[in-house]
Amino acid sequence: MKIKTKLIILILAAVTLPMLAIGVLDYIHAKNALKEAIFEDLKLIAQSKEAAVLEYLEGKKQRTVDFASGDLILNQVAQIIAKSDPDERKMASKTLNEHLSRNKKPIDRDILEIHILDLAGRIIASTDKESLGSDRDKNQPYFLKGMSETYIQSPYVHELHGVRHLFIPVASPVKDLNNKTIGVLINGFDLTNIVEVMSGARSLRLGNTTPPADIRGLDILLFNHNQELLASTRETTPNSIRPVKATKPVLACLNGSEEINGEWSDHRDVPIWGASACIQAANDWKMVLVVKKDREEAIASIVRLRNLSIGVGSIALLLAALAALLVVRTVTKPIQALHRGTEIIAGGNLDHRVGTKSKDETGQLSRAFDVMMDNLKTMTASRDDLNKEIIVREQAEEKLLASEKSYRRLFETAKDGILLLDADTGQITGVNPYLAELLGYSKNEIIGRTLWDIGPFKDIKASKEAFSLLQEEEFIRYEDLPIETEDGRQIDVEFVSNVYSVGNKKVIQCNIRNITDRKHLNELLQDSEERYRRLFETAKDGLLLVDKTTGRIITVNPAIVEMLGCTAEDIDGKLLMDIGLLNDRLDFKEIMQQLQKTGFIHYEDVPVETREGKRIDTEVYLIDRAKLMQCNVRDVTVRRQLETFIKNILESVDEGFLVIDKDYRIISANRAYCEYVNSPHCDIVGRTCHEVAHHRDRPCFLDGAECAPAHTWRTGMPFSTLHTHYDLAGNPIYMETKSFAVRNSAGEITAVIETLNNVTEKRTIEEQLRHAQKMEAIGTLAGGIAHDFNNVLNVIIGYGGLIQMGMKADDPALPQLKEILAAGEKAAQLTKGLLLFSRKQVLELKTVNINELIDGFKTFLGRILGEDIKLRIKKVDASLLVMADQGHLEQVLMNLCANSHDAMPKGGILTIETKAVGIDPKFIEAYGYGESGEYALISVTDTGCGMDEKTRARIFEPYFTTKEIGRGTGLGLSIVFGIVKQHRGFIHCSSEPGKGTTFEIYLPLAKKEVVKLEVPAAFVPPGGTEIVLVAEDDPAVRNLTRTVLENFGYRVIEAVDGVDAVIKFKENKDRIRLLVLDMLMPGKDGREAYEDIKKIRPDIRVLFLSGYTADILQGKGILKEGMEFIAKPVLVNEFLQKVREVLDKAG
Repeated sequence: MKIKTKLIILILAAVTLPMLAIGVLDYIHAKNALKEAIFEDLKLIAQSKEAAVLEYLEGKKQRTVDFASGDLILNQVAQIIAKSDPDERKMASKTLNEHLSRNKKPIDRDILEIHILDLAGRIIASTDKESLGSDRDKNQPYFLKGMSETYIQSPYVHELHGVRHLFIPVASPVKDLNNKTIGVLINGFDLTNIVEVMSGARSLRLGNTTPPADIRGLDILLFNHNQELLASTRETTPNSIRPVKATKPVLACLNGSEEINGEWSDHRDVPIWGASACIQAANDWKMVLVVKKDREEAIASIVRLRNLSIGVGSIALLLAALAALLVVRTVTKPIQALHRGTEIIAGGNLDHRVGTKSKDETGQLSRAFDVMMDNLKTMTASRDDLNKEIIVREQAEEKLLASEKSYRRLFETAKDGILLLDADTGQITGVNPYLAELLGYSKNEIIGRTLWDIGPFKDIKASKEAFSLLQEEEFIRYEDLPIETEDGRQIDVEFVSNVYSVGNKKVIQCNIRNITDRKHLNELLQDSEERYRRLFETAKDGLLLVDKTTGRIITVNPAIVEMLGCTAEDIDGKLLMDIGLLNDRLDFKEIMQQLQKTGFIHYEDVPVETREGKRIDTEVYLIDRAKLMQCNVRDVTVRRQLETFIKNILESVDEGFLVIDKDYRIISANRAYCEYVNSPHCDIVGRTCHEVAHHRDRPCFLDGAECAPAHTWRTGMPFSTLHTHYDLAGNPIYMETKSFAVRNSAGEITAVIETLNNVTEKRTIEEQLRHAQKMEAIGTLAGGIAHDFNNVLNVIIGYGGLIQMGMKADDPALPQLKEILAAGEKAAQLTKGLLLFSRKQVLELKTVNINELIDGFKTFLGRILGEDIKLRIKKVDASLLVMADQGHLEQVLMNLCANSHDAMPKGGILTIETKAVGIDPKFIEAYGYGESGEYALISVTDTGCGMDEKTRARIFEPYFTTKEIGRGTGLGLSIVFGIVKQHRGFIHCSSEPGKGTTFEIYLPLAKKEVVKLEVPAAFVPPGGTEIVLVAEDDPAVRNLTRTVLENFGYRVIEAVDGVDAVIKFKENKDRIRLLVLDMLMPGKDGREAYEDIKKIRPDIRVLFLSGYTADILQGKGILKEGMEFIAKPVLVNEFLQKVREVLDKAG
């Protein structure tokens, strides 16, 4: 080793070793500090980007809420839902669509589409016309939750018009003035732009577009709740959701909302440094934001620090080396210069010269070396020039190849057809794929032929002459050229030809563009404009187009000219106010401002005066038409008159009339209905019918009631039912309700008309009629029972009378027999009561002394009451004379006493009291019954169980009884009430439970005195020897009649019915002197038999008998005036006396 080398090593070691130790320690400390700072920066960046994403999402939610709560949207949605006319719904929907497209969607460039749905999930308005009427969103979570809250759904890929978007829907309810949800507004946002938010290219608040320094070199990723990658600031995969490998921070956030800051392997399995943030986007989903750097990039600064340390050490080493070199420079410099010079020249630089100025041997050697190099340079100059020219040519060829490659790529992929022709011959040298496909030919069928030889171009102007012109002018263009494809289709093209030079040769390029669709669209536009013009000219409504800037009328249609009675020239150029429209409205500027906001304005009841001074009623619609405003004027004069006429009709009838919507809310009601429910019209409209009429909080049919409108809504058919309403006092009102469906032009039910008729009075009359019919049926039954019972009593009383006639006055059995006959007489009075109840018994009014009647009835009452009940009678001293049927009054007392007996099963006191009372107006006012005058008062009071007020109110109803089955018929007090009423009297009952009962009977006093007839003590009825024909269908009665007559000397011929009586009479017509005929018999009744017999012998005498009374038979037309009649049951003496009387008249 040379001394020079040793010296250099020693100097370097002394300088660099201490510096190296210090540099290594500083590097380790700086590395750890820098790593911690990077982790902290990543955490802060993740937190800031989390806030930015949340602010972005919240902004989208707020944007959706603002849209959904806008006045115009609320009003238009309410109109669309409320309108029943499809045209009106379509107009309102169109207005809302234009408003969304023009005024809402441009507000936010992230909005892809806006939908408004009704509650059934049907799209009623949208910025995408193809979506109208669709129900594609009705099962989506954002629609279902959007009916009650503002909801943002997790992103997904959505294709719109053929373009895929990373789509995030935000829904918010549209609510009316009553805070009731009537629809859902859905904003569809493009989430692709969230990358700008994450990268900082878009600042939500400050509008800053410069990427902040803190994220340069970072990758920010956003994952959804399914561990899929939504967005990345570095790995750009637009409009897609890419499943990737789940990483540590994603799993930690989704499983427990834990945020990670540190080092891990990402979804590429690449080690990275990063930080994560959990973003709770909605209640049911969240996202994970990850900020990361590849570890290699993250430690770049540490590497730079390490390199810096190495660099500093190297510089120190270099300085040490330089110091060492200075020491030996003077010795080694000339040799080194020569050495370097030789190396440079060896590297190819022949211009280099050593140039040593030393005069020693080294200097001489250097100068000799430089002379040698001059000679060598001259020899190699010519070879260098040749190499340069070769390089230039190679570079030119490479550029030409690149240019041809670019042109070929453009030629092959162009969407316009391209033909290349030889400019001299017109021969086709090239065709691109698009044109070959458009024309339906293969390339081989086109290349090599001339343009005018190809089928589609045979008839075009590109003839040989046109080709010559093209060669001269080097340009031809046809804007609309029809050509025919290989399969016969005609298409329209734009044809442009240019001539240009390629090297020394000219080439023709023909560009052919398919304009068929564009031409078709232009034709459709022209057709649409023509149809609009025809509609404008033929519309029944008056139409005016108004300049929105000046407010002046530009053009009008014939309908408005006819409506106003003027010419078009009279209107053109004027303001709306000049022709009497909207005089009382806002000024034109305010109208334009309102129209710009809403896109549509409707004015009702606008009066307009024609040129002749006639006033017409109109409706005016203002519609925004870009630069113009369309004003529609509809003459509703006749409709208003008709509505007024119909309203007057409905207000005049006394039947309730109302119109109900599908929610059972009252749309309209007439005066009669308002009176029925006792509420003004303003308090009824808008409320539900069940709330107004029945005071219920839900429809009646849900509680089982029969509802006519519900039936019509369900079936579409008219329906009628009887409904019970209640007035303010809670009293029932019986209403007959009928319902009818109201349909639109499509046959859909839009409302239901309900009519109501108060049939309370009718129902009461019907109940009274049914009651009267029931009472008539009862009376008929009672009459029949009385008739049959009278036949039985007739036998009992008849035979009893015969037995009594054969007894001596001191016969011990005579008292018992008399009691039997008395009971029979009482039973006969009972049958009279039945006939009285049935209104088939005529009262036999006589002057009766009430006190004497009670005295005579006392013994009989004692037997009815028994030993446990004490009878007390209190009579007024004066006579109480009334005009009455004594038997009926006795029946009243008997029924009342029988009821008292039943009310005192353990005994008690029964008091009968009489007195004379006067009834005056004060009495009538106090008690509520009676007529002024003097009355006999009979009070019947017991100490029985009494009754409550509810029972007392019903005691006079037929068949009402509180007794067990078999003990009471419910007719007793009904008969009592009927008898008292027939005597022009009044009956009153007072009772309390446990305090007994009192019946008070008021009978008008009579002034006539009672005449007592003297009856012989022993009356012997007269007999006879005549032959009597007896016709009776009841064997017992017939045998009794025969026995009585024969016992008193008469001879009897018997007949079992009317037919038999006629036969028997024919056989004995000269012998029979009297006919005794039962009035009612099967086959032929007594009157019919008598008519037949009278034809045989007109002078024959007849005596009719019946269990019915004479007035009943006369009412039926059976018994005629003047006929001899006696009612059953009849005493023997009375019967014999009547027979003798009839026979004697005949003699």
